[in-house]
Amino acid sequence: MSVNADFQSTNEELETSKEELQSLNEELTALNCRLQEAVEQQRDTSNDLQNILNSTDVATLFLDANLNIRFFTSAAKSLFNIISSDVGRPNQRLRRQTRSSGCPSAWERVSRPLFLSLTMTRLSGKR
Repeated sequence: MSVNADFQSTNEELETSKEELQSLNEELTALNCRLQEAVEQQRDTSNDLQNILNSTDVATLFLDANLNIRFFTSAAKSLFNIISSDVGRPNQRLRRQTRSSGCPSAWERVSRPLFLSLTMTRLSGKR
């Protein structure tokens, strides 16, 4: 009879654990849904900002803390001769290109570049 009581006790503990796990799973599912909604909102906002930046027709580069290319606008493609696969790469080639064209070297003057936006516009001969 003692073995039967042990089995009954273990079964009750397992049922309790099962219910707790089901409750935790429901909470995690709800949290996951909220996180997915937040990610989707941020993705939409990011797309909106990229569309705004590209529509301005201003050459803009976004660099990370190591001055690697994070993002660039369409206008920057022709100015710096960069392509989509340049994202994540160091900007060494861009540094050489801007120095040779007489552009100021802002690359080394950045002290804390979480997101550095280097915007360069062409002047139409007027100063």
